[in-house]
Amino acid sequence: PNSSAQGSGGGLQPGNRVKLGSFKAGTSLGWILLQNAWKSGSQQTNTSAINWFSEASFNTNNGANGTAGPSVATSQHHVALIDRNRQRIVLGFEDINRDNSGSDRDFNDALFFVSASNYGAISSANLPNLGVPLDTDGDGIVDTDDDYPNDPLRANDNFAFGSLAFEDLWPYQGDYDFNDVVVDYSANLISNANNQLVEIKLDYNFIASGAHRNNGFGVQIAGLLPSDIASATSPQLFGNDIQLNRNNTEAGQSSAVFIVTDQVKELMGVSRSTFVNTIAGNPAVASKMVSMQIVLNQPISMSQISNAPFNPFIIVDGNRGQEVHLKNHAPTDLADAKHFGDGADRSDLSQGISYSTANGMPWAIHLSGLNTFAYPKEQVDITEAYLYFAAWSQSGGTQFEDWYVNENTNVDGSKIYTGN
Repeated sequence: PNSSAQGSGGGLQPGNRVKLGSFKAGTSLGWILLQNAWKSGSQQTNTSAINWFSEASFNTNNGANGTAGPSVATSQHHVALIDRNRQRIVLGFEDINRDNSGSDRDFNDALFFVSASNYGAISSANLPNLGVPLDTDGDGIVDTDDDYPNDPLRANDNFAFGSLAFEDLWPYQGDYDFNDVVVDYSANLISNANNQLVEIKLDYNFIASGAHRNNGFGVQIAGLLPSDIASATSPQLFGNDIQLNRNNTEAGQSSAVFIVTDQVKELMGVSRSTFVNTIAGNPAVASKMVSMQIVLNQPISMSQISNAPFNPFIIVDGNRGQEVHLKNHAPTDLADAKHFGDGADRSDLSQGISYSTANGMPWAIHLSGLNTFAYPKEQVDITEAYLYFAAWSQSGGTQFEDWYVNENTNVDGSKIYTGN
């Protein structure tokens, strides 16, 4: 008597059922919707209310309770579709005269399905199929959920974004301004229908290089071997110090290492002596984007590799053995071990401690999700620009997690490079 949902003037919940009984072969069932017929005050149904029949000709010929019926073109107030996967007939009604401007014609004013103990006994020859989600490439992921609906080998994009900043005088502290290489990244780990990794797309946007040196930039993806890689985009190389395998992984590495560029300044189109976007008042230099596509030979578990940004590093001034990584990230096989423990560095690789001072200060930082790190001006110590950076670093990242947020007294904005 009342088809409204619980909480909306009625008591129905999705899944409620009514058993109509048993019917002999050859029986036809019709359906009638009584418009706005339930009277909550009397708890009764007004059987004289406007009614709409599942048989459209009844609506056209008889109208609705003596009122003028809809035109023949709009007499249909009911739809019936067959859901073959679930063996159901799905029914929907439109409750307002379709010739009336107040009708939204969405046919969902009452929605229900009919099932039978003997599904095959229902005649469905003239019923259109309920829209079955389309899976064009047949990978088991419907097109609406598939980022690659025409590619059976790919299904989902998995994005990560962030900003990286490096200090290149490791193992010495240097000016500690963290603007020697500043690069934004986006990483897309493309997976198949089984949630296995099949491809990685990396975009690196080089923002600044406030250094006397012309540094390179690369990334190691632990968990991937060079032999796991079918192909990778060629790096931006300007010198002859980087040796590559045929698949463009770096030669001499036990895990997959990709050199994005060996010379950031050359990439950005400036001379070695230029301080790129770190000195206020100097002409701004346009950022430079490098995109890499890494295709695997075979799909692997997504859990086999670490999360983005993986293990990024800079190569200091063409010296391939001198790498600078994020704190407690491992050097690659080509790093020169003689630098560890020198200067301010207090790495203990046997304990997983690397690129860290005695009190836990790093030479590289990663900020996830930022568009661009607001880095200090040239030769401004990061601890002077970001007042809680040291406390954050020395706590292992457990305190002052918002050290880079320009709120309260966290940041001295006068010491941040803005181009002015």
